[in-house]
Amino acid sequence: FNEIVPSAQFPLVNVIDYLITLLPLKVSLAIFITFISTAFISITHIILWGEKAPLIRGLHITLPIAFLTYPFLFTVDRGNLEILLFIFLLLFMYFYIRENYALSAVFLAVAIAMKLFPVVLVVAYLPKKKYGELAISIGIAAILTMGSLALFKGGFVANFNFLLHGSNFSFATLVSFVGADNLVQRGVSLFTFFKIIFIETGLLEKVNMPQFLSTYVKVAALTFLPLAAYVVFIEKILWRQIALLVFSMLLLPQISADYKLMHVYLPMYLFIISAHRSRLDIFYLLIFGLLMIPKDYAYFPKTLSDAGVNDISISVMMNIILMILMSMLIVVEGLRDSLFERFGRLSKSEI
Repeated sequence: FNEIVPSAQFPLVNVIDYLITLLPLKVSLAIFITFISTAFISITHIILWGEKAPLIRGLHITLPIAFLTYPFLFTVDRGNLEILLFIFLLLFMYFYIRENYALSAVFLAVAIAMKLFPVVLVVAYLPKKKYGELAISIGIAAILTMGSLALFKGGFVANFNFLLHGSNFSFATLVSFVGADNLVQRGVSLFTFFKIIFIETGLLEKVNMPQFLSTYVKVAALTFLPLAAYVVFIEKILWRQIALLVFSMLLLPQISADYKLMHVYLPMYLFIISAHRSRLDIFYLLIFGLLMIPKDYAYFPKTLSDAGVNDISISVMMNIILMILMSMLIVVEGLRDSLFERFGRLSKSEI
């Protein structure tokens, strides 16, 4: 709660930030990078190779997948706490696939308390009918948020009102990203996709951006509902379920920076270890690979980043298109499998 430069983060993140400031900057940064790197490579190794496999096994594959890809390098370059949130989501996924749903719910709750968008992953509990675990995630996230607010200067009520009214998102740069300036965030939001089109075609001056933003938020929320229903009632393959949920939490918010591409590791790891195979796997593999590398082959001449220069490349548009394409392939294949299973049973019963 700061009248001059309000934090754009959720309360729990501010608590973590405060703890980090208790040590000298270089020391805290070294500890942070060491911790997240060790956690990332360890959990990656366990998921891909198993708990009993020696760490040296598959290291020539695990290290490049984890450390030599664009999402990790970009996030470390920014020093953004998104990577810590990702570690909690990685632990959520690990315990989820081990069917320890209660513990997975705890780690998901911490991620939700850090930034709200991982809340879409509670949908993953619905196909399993794990309603208690869903409640655990929401409940613990609420407790962590309220508990963090109680620690802040200015009093709980003032800080709660500050957060409730979205005052922490009035920061000038965030407003510019969604406003009428020719400024966009280097990220994977569909809102950014449309704004780049407006800027480059000269339509930005003719579009009422506040009205467009209002419409976008409503349409994005409505878009998630059928997607969630598809995940719950139709899709049976876990990696596809998680992919659709992850892509929705990256694409649908109006602000979604490139460091959020870290979360693409979640469905990618599940895809790698999945026993289910299909004819479209080569396309899925290709899309995952393209999402893991930079694609800055050309830059938009009229679009500026928050650095005030024309360094927004076609990679921004390509990442969005790639995730939409994979989502479409998953839905088409899932619907086909569902229809085949349904009518296959009918024909067998008739016989």
